[in-house]
Amino acid sequence: MTGQRKQNAKRRKGGKPKPVGALIGGLMEPLLRKRGFATADLITHWADLAGPRYARLTRPEKVNWPRGGDFDPEAGHRPGTLVLACDPAAVLFVQHEIDRIRERINAFFGFEVVDRIKIVQKSFDDDREEPAAAAPRKLDGDDVRRLDALTAPVGDPDLRAALDRLGRAVLSESSRKADDGAA
Repeated sequence: MTGQRKQNAKRRKGGKPKPVGALIGGLMEPLLRKRGFATADLITHWADLAGPRYARLTRPEKVNWPRGGDFDPEAGHRPGTLVLACDPAAVLFVQHEIDRIRERINAFFGFEVVDRIKIVQKSFDDDREEPAAAAPRKLDGDDVRRLDALTAPVGDPDLRAALDRLGRAVLSESSRKADDGAA
């Protein structure tokens, strides 16, 4: 084997495998810096910083640093403003927790990185999945007979069918709650 071929073979082997996160970090860094993030830590640890209640409803968009002040904790920097995207239905609740979220962010970094959080409303219906609803409990014979007796006097068949569906949903839900409470 020639010297050139040996070098190419070594390059192809690449040594030890690298974690995907280590490879992506180099690609993401320029994009993150463009959005005002010095590191990806705020984004990668967002679920811990926002808490489980708000992690799915919010996401950090960018950090606006004051003019003339960059992210430099050693040289004494001025803290920035975090622009936080928030689901419109949760804005009011997040607003009440904003000080706690800011404190968590600053405690995470060990110094005051963010002094203000600006909330912008943005829908999160892209890749967020809702938890699957539990299947309704099958009604026993007593419940079915009781429901039939309640809906029998209704003359209109469409109305009777609608009331029957409603009754089944209510009875299966109340039965499920009773089962959960007994467990």
